Amino acid sequence: MRITVFCFVALVLMSTAALAVPSCSVTFSESDLRITPYIHDDDTFDVVGLSGANALLGQVGLPSLPVRRLYMLIPQDCRVASVNITYLDTTSLSGDYYVLPGQLPAPTNGGPPPPFVDPDSVAYSSTSLYPDCFATCIAEGFSSGYKVAEIEVNPVRYVASERRLLFCSSMDITLSLEQCENLARPVHRRSELTQQHVERTVRAMVVNPEDIDGYDLGFGFHVEGRSSPSRLTLTELPSVSGKATRNC
Repeated sequence: MRITVFCFVALVLMSTAALAVPSCSVTFSESDLRITPYIHDDDTFDVVGLSGANALLGQVGLPSLPVRRLYMLIPQDCRVASVNITYLDTTSLSGDYYVLPGQLPAPTNGGPPPPFVDPDSVAYSSTSLYPDCFATCIAEGFSSGYKVAEIEVNPVRYVASERRLLFCSSMDITLSLEQCENLARPVHRRSELTQQHVERTVRAMVVNPEDIDGYDLGFGFHVEGRSSPSRLTLTELPSVSGKATRNC
C-alpha cells in the first residue's frame, strides 16, 4: 500500500514539474516610443505611447504610461506566487517629461467630454519609480481547459519628481508557482480536429507555447475521432467524429 501511494504522489509531482518554471523574454524598441505634446490651459504635458502597447487604464490622475499584456500558460492546479525579472536592460531617456495624467473615458453616446483631471499632487511629487514594478500578474483564468496567467508588463516607468522616464528594452520573466485548488471545468474527450484547433488557438495566445506539449488537461481526458470531419451518418450513441445520433 505504501508503494502505491508513493507512486501516485510521484506521478502528481512529475505532472506539475513539467510546467514548474514558465518563462519568456520580452523586447521593446526605443524607436517604437512616441512622445507627443498635449496642451491644457497653461500646461504642456507629454503623451507617452509605444507601438504594440496600450495606455495604463483605470489610473485617473496618475501618470499615463504604456503597458503590454502577456499571457503565460501554467498548470491547472497552480497559481502565480510571484513574477520574477531575471534579466533587465534599461536606460534613462534624456530630457524632462511632464507625463499626461490618466483621464476619465469619453462617453460613447455623443455626450460632452468629461472635465480634465489634474495631476495627483502626491503621485507627481513622488521620488519613487511608477509603476512599482516592471511586471506583475493581474489575473488568471482558463481557456478550453488550459490555465493562463495574465501578466502586465511596464516597459516605461516614471520618476515624477525628477520628470525622468526609464525605458526597458529587454527583460526575462520567470513565474514562481504554488499549488492551489484545481478549478478547471473537467474536459473528458475531444475529437482530434477540435483538439488541434484548441492547441493552435492557445499557442497563438501565450508567450510560452512550448509548454502546451505534455500539458495535463485532467484525469481521464483523451482525444478520439478523426482529424477531419467525416461523412454524416446516423449512430446509436453520441460521437465526436461529426456523426449524428439516431433517435430511438
